[in-house]
Amino acid sequence: MNVWHAYARYYNFGDYALGIGVRNLFLKYFSSKLLFKLYDVHTLIFDENIIDQMNNSADMLLVGGGGLIHGFAGDKWMLKIPDQLVPRISIPFIVYGVGYNQFRGEGDIHPRIIENIKRIQECCLSFSIRNDGSRDEMLRLGVDLPEVPDPGFFVDDDYVRPPIEGDFVVIQLANDMKRARGFDDTTFLSHMETICRYLLQKGYQIVLCPHVKDDDILGHQLIAKMGNPKGISSWDWFDIIRDECNFKGLSYYKHAKLVLGMRGHAQICPAGMLTPVITIGNHRKHLGLLKKQGLPQYYVEVNDNLLSDKTIMMIDDILANYQDVRSIYENALTAMTNATSMFLGDLAAKFYGRESSHA
Repeated sequence: MNVWHAYARYYNFGDYALGIGVRNLFLKYFSSKLLFKLYDVHTLIFDENIIDQMNNSADMLLVGGGGLIHGFAGDKWMLKIPDQLVPRISIPFIVYGVGYNQFRGEGDIHPRIIENIKRIQECCLSFSIRNDGSRDEMLRLGVDLPEVPDPGFFVDDDYVRPPIEGDFVVIQLANDMKRARGFDDTTFLSHMETICRYLLQKGYQIVLCPHVKDDDILGHQLIAKMGNPKGISSWDWFDIIRDECNFKGLSYYKHAKLVLGMRGHAQICPAGMLTPVITIGNHRKHLGLLKKQGLPQYYVEVNDNLLSDKTIMMIDDILANYQDVRSIYENALTAMTNATSMFLGDLAAKFYGRESSHA
């Protein structure tokens, strides 16, 4: 079965990992014989020719996951299907686990985006939204969409441990959209230096895990500010970002002692592999996700005056109660797995039932 899978693929490791999670789920609950053709929503613009090509060559259009509900250029969003062309899609069309991704201070999405989403919802087989508070945001805007666990929770595999001696901590810094994220380099890097020196003194290696190129720049600023100490390094972003090497990045999250993360999928991917996470919050979705998991105590705002003090306290708490914390993650993952199994089992039955009714 040929599937066009459209999602964000513009050099962001978290989005690449998310695509792996989506495909893992559809291979498990739909068919192990799916063949995926990958498209980047940044560049895929649906016109009549593209839709005709897709209708004639694919058996399904799968969109998601990711924070695709994010407005730009006024009335545009990440999925570019004009209202009048939506009904021309004749193959089963599924939007899965996408999120409302407006930053704090950006305002709501344009009303025409809302109308486009409603049009797609009317015509597609299923349109679901991820479990980070996005459903409440869409309800507020007049759109009722079912909620599913973010597919980034389902990226676990038998990944080989990275070549690092001893226990290590992953730190994932976010350095794009800085004004919207609400921090300045000088204050933030001072806090991060204090946190890193504390971890090094406790005997942990530190690995910086940039998801986009701008993150890599901030990470190397931190290392330089600290005087290039032994025990802190960064993964090779240019290597990890290649599709064939994404598993290397996931292996860091799987085998880390804990993660300090500033991006949503630095929260989600390790949590799905039962690695404890401390979230340095800088977006609405971060705390919304933690509340869904029952772990809001491991959260601190990026611009908190006590960022380093609070983070160190959370590090100590996690390390002192490590197995109990992992048990909370395991219980949350079990609940999300059951919810995903039920949703996708029903959706697969609907998909194959639709095929039978057209036979």
